[in-house]
Amino acid sequence: MRGDSDAPEPSGETVRRLAVEAGKFVGVEAGESLPVVEVCRQAEANGYADEEITQLLADAGVRHADTVTVPEQGGLFGELWKPDAGVPYTDAPTDPDTETPDAVERFRNWLEQKNNDDAMGHTYSRHTANRRYARAKDVGRHFVSEYDTFSTVLVTYDRGVPDDDEMVAEHATGFYPRKVTRTRRELLKELGVYREYAGVSLLAPKLGPGGDDRVPYPDAPNDGVVTTHAHSFYWIPGDVSESDFAPLIDATDADVHVSVQTHDSSAVTTPERVADRGTDVDGARGDTTALPHEVGNNLPMLKTLVDARGLPRYAEIWCAHMRLGTDDSLDTDGVSLWRPMHNGRHTSRFREIADESYQSDDGDESG
Repeated sequence: MRGDSDAPEPSGETVRRLAVEAGKFVGVEAGESLPVVEVCRQAEANGYADEEITQLLADAGVRHADTVTVPEQGGLFGELWKPDAGVPYTDAPTDPDTETPDAVERFRNWLEQKNNDDAMGHTYSRHTANRRYARAKDVGRHFVSEYDTFSTVLVTYDRGVPDDDEMVAEHATGFYPRKVTRTRRELLKELGVYREYAGVSLLAPKLGPGGDDRVPYPDAPNDGVVTTHAHSFYWIPGDVSESDFAPLIDATDADVHVSVQTHDSSAVTTPERVADRGTDVDGARGDTTALPHEVGNNLPMLKTLVDARGLPRYAEIWCAHMRLGTDDSLDTDGVSLWRPMHNGRHTSRFREIADESYQSDDGDESG
């Protein structure tokens, strides 16, 4: 224990667990004080509704506290703790006449082991998806507060379905070749925003032509099977245009679409579709733009209760392929789905801004 805190220690076992786990994410150890909002975020990440969180805090005697003391972990993590919402956790639906691919069985076993170890900070958990969504909203708030005028840019990449002899994971690795990252760096420098912009890229599942729920067995035809698309999200000081990002179109063999919005910070209000996905905590943290909503739309685990096993079948199988990677191994990190952009060799402005708001470290979370 590094120090003593005057903040109350929660009495309820569930809130004590939430406080310990939230403390791990923000670097607060047992005996130190932790903002209650971090406990709320931790609860939301694990599937609790707002009213349930309020009741949990009340039952633990800390409903009106600003901070709590993180308790010792002790024996708090003997088994996976799940929301008491009366909603049972189930695997993703499987048609009775459809065999579950071996990749999915291995992936589900890996997730089960993660849950048994209470290791919820991996890419394929609701917990991490919620954190990433929250970080995107906080980056947006930073630009609202720091710049009179700023722009948000959404770039979408679509490479179609994999070739017949191309693995799903191999296809996913081709979205950000060196030419794309080099072109991005050059155009941001020409705009004079390279040291100030913030950005993050991600990969997400998509059904190919046909659009039904067929899934990629090892020898499946690439008609209606799951594939990958990609997005890059930018927050940029000042006013930019879609034509400024035209060089990205020529830097890749993907179909590229660019969408730009310019914002007057004095007039920014949180769009309803963003507010509807958040919590009461969001209202206190300030307004943001619609761009985080697009981030959230491409974080499939936001739609689950616990982890990727709760996804629709095609999305769960996509996750299995991404985790197994091009080497078909759970011993390596798989395909990285979330990539904060770097403004220089060692600095990531996205991480820097989000970390100022008590968010967890981003790192390479594909493992």
